[in-house]
Amino acid sequence: MLFSWLDFIPHHIQNLTKGTVFLLVRLGPPSHTCRYCGVLFWYEERVRRARQTSSPIYNKCCKGGSVILPPYRVPPEPLRGLLTGVNTSLSAHFFDNIRSYNSMFSFTSMGVHVIDSINDGHGPYVFKISGQLCHRIGSLLPRDGERPEYAQLYIFDTKNDIRNRMGVSSYMNKKFRPNLDIVAALIDMFNTHNPIVQLFRSARDRIVGSTNEKFAIKLFGEPDKHGDIFSAPVASEVVGLVVGDVGQSHGCRDLIVEDCFGQLQRVEEKHCKFMAMQYPILFPYGEDGYHEKIAYR
Repeated sequence: MLFSWLDFIPHHIQNLTKGTVFLLVRLGPPSHTCRYCGVLFWYEERVRRARQTSSPIYNKCCKGGSVILPPYRVPPEPLRGLLTGVNTSLSAHFFDNIRSYNSMFSFTSMGVHVIDSINDGHGPYVFKISGQLCHRIGSLLPRDGERPEYAQLYIFDTKNDIRNRMGVSSYMNKKFRPNLDIVAALIDMFNTHNPIVQLFRSARDRIVGSTNEKFAIKLFGEPDKHGDIFSAPVASEVVGLVVGDVGQSHGCRDLIVEDCFGQLQRVEEKHCKFMAMQYPILFPYGEDGYHEKIAYR
């Protein structure tokens, strides 16, 4: 089915595009899967698109079975129920605000210079940045007088965890109204199933019980310690709590988070836990994301 693109843009933009015809092709949902890894594709994304076939081949995922990735695990509750629409109104609210909910539990912040001057009200919103997009992480504890943010929420004043997270969410997005029950249930889910969260919680317990020692968390950048990518990760395998001097890093992608310092540090995007720390709702079990140790078959 074909639509004129002019049906979807404001009239003042149409005036700029007169004399040009835009067509939008509706392809429907993706209905074909890779025969090796099961990833969904549109028929039009097949290899050799000029050739009509009932058994299309795709290579934008696993390169024809050359790369084997562990299957995606069924999300724990309540995330599974929110994603599958057990409660339709609650799921609709969650999907509409899923980015804001993810930000409530993200360990890292986005570091980027956004140029807002381009949005002068004469066209659709444009997200324009200057320089490189990156993600940063701070210390385990906030500086005196500052509110806890991101990873610090797993350490600081956790007796008021729900209130703190809802307060930070409203600070980041004033239009967002989080559901208290969803927030509380997600906190319990991450505490139970996510080894990175468990590691930060254990650091909290150590910090609360001591006044003199210096603490740091070291997230090792070397994935797959035991060679079994299909086993569920545990806190002792993916991260380690270090007391005292952490010494020199054993790898350029190790991430060391100290208890209290004033500067943000950049998270290496090729760190195996980068994706799990930035998008905890997509990686509720703290699974490895992209890394350079992914092997060919």
